[in-house]
Amino acid sequence: MGAPIGEAGFEEAYYAHKVSGSVSRVVETVRLLQLRSPCALHALTYASLQHLWDYRLRCCSGSDAILPATARFDRAIDSAMAAYVPSAVRSDPLLGRRIRLPARDRGLGVRSRVWLFPVAFLGGFVSACQSRPCVYPKTSGPEARHVAIPRPASCQLAR
Repeated sequence: MGAPIGEAGFEEAYYAHKVSGSVSRVVETVRLLQLRSPCALHALTYASLQHLWDYRLRCCSGSDAILPATARFDRAIDSAMAAYVPSAVRSDPLLGRRIRLPARDRGLGVRSRVWLFPVAFLGGFVSACQSRPCVYPKTSGPEARHVAIPRPASCQLAR
């Protein structure tokens, strides 16, 4: 659990090791479904496979050490899409960009994790900050102690 913190070479090696498990899941799923059911392959790619690497993006240290592993994961997802998206669609510049659009905008909804890296990291950072109460030392008064400040109602997460 968590993210590696250290030199860039250590982080890259850690992420290279971790991405191999996610890539092998994608490759195995493509192998099993590409000839049997391209529709099921798309459904799994859209709803499950493309999210295998998201936790690592949210928990990373914010350095670019994760980008080579993320690019490798993107290539695996692209190979999954190659099994059910015709090559003419992927080679056309306009239609190729449409693949990356969300499904609500009539795209395939398969997003590039390299593009999402900054947003995912910031989302994880904000989530971590919101889950921690704001504590500051109280220096005035007879007792010096820490006081937790409750979050305003406008900052509460919708549940």
